[in-house]
Amino acid sequence: MRLLAAPGRDDEVHLGQRSVVGDDLYAVYRTTCDIHLGRGSSAIAVLEPRLDALAGSSPRTATISRAKLARAYANAGQPDHACRLAVQALDAGVAVGSHSALSEVRRALPVLKRWNGRSDVQEITRRAENG
Repeated sequence: MRLLAAPGRDDEVHLGQRSVVGDDLYAVYRTTCDIHLGRGSSAIAVLEPRLDALAGSSPRTATISRAKLARAYANAGQPDHACRLAVQALDAGVAVGSHSALSEVRRALPVLKRWNGRSDVQEITRRAENG
């Protein structure tokens, strides 16, 4: 316990999220849980209005959040919005070097398969599967 109580050193490596803090960080974590539980509308209402602020503090976090929103829209039965956000996330993921964004879009694919006859869903599936 003494080690935990000791003050930090200047040369220490800091782990964890430091570019997004406070309510925005809490919103990202909370909506991530909601999305993984299959919820859509509640996650959309909380996370989507924060995208601009997230982009200002962390383009990578905003990109990953956009990919998560794609799944939220799919969960909510809105494949058009899901595909639009997935395209944005895939494009931005390449630009910021985020493999996590691709992983999040891939997590949306099983939900999007409900609309596999749509050309936009087919395009997202192809892009996500080919990485």
